[in-house]
Amino acid sequence: MVRIISSLAFVVCGWCVVAAAQANPILVYSFKTTDIACNPVTLREICSPQAIALEQESLDAMYIGLSPSALTNGSATLSIQHYGRGSTSPTVNSGVEQMSIYLYRYGPYTQVLPDGFVRPIEEGSYLVAALSLAVGQYLSGAISVNNSASDISMGTPLGQTEWQGRYNSDALNQNISFTGNWLFSKVVPEPGTLALLLAALGGTALTTRRRTRW
Repeated sequence: MVRIISSLAFVVCGWCVVAAAQANPILVYSFKTTDIACNPVTLREICSPQAIALEQESLDAMYIGLSPSALTNGSATLSIQHYGRGSTSPTVNSGVEQMSIYLYRYGPYTQVLPDGFVRPIEEGSYLVAALSLAVGQYLSGAISVNNSASDISMGTPLGQTEWQGRYNSDALNQNISFTGNWLFSKVVPEPGTLALLLAALGGTALTTRRRTRW
């Protein structure tokens, strides 16, 4: 009986390891600003050095998660349109797993998920997001996100890797222009991958312990 249980445990562990190895990871690209400037429309104190430092910190915390297929294909696209309840267009997505973009009103981020659900913006809120990327060590292309109160648009002129962008907050009457790069930073396993790996390791430890005892 003990041998049967041990054999089954090893089979399950082996299946978990194989499944985990085949699960798709997420390729994470992080943004790094190289220059930033603030253009106040009314209140000049919102462009203080301290305020600019906070804006740059938020921009540098942006990230995009892509599937390995995006790297293989050399491109990724995403289009989401929410115009309020009952007026949502289908999501168009190819290779984008997640995206976290800085918008002031819902600070610090607007997360656009692959199925079109947007956090922390309610499903019925106004939001238009579009992404078109050439994928490699650096990202190039165009990104725009607008929730009617804040918007950000950025792109790579002449097909280069350096991005030029503009962030606007209607609430603060504030314009921020910046330059920077989207650079590959790390690979993150999906939750399912981690769960399978933990199950495999746990099962292996259990069977090894039993064999040591018996």
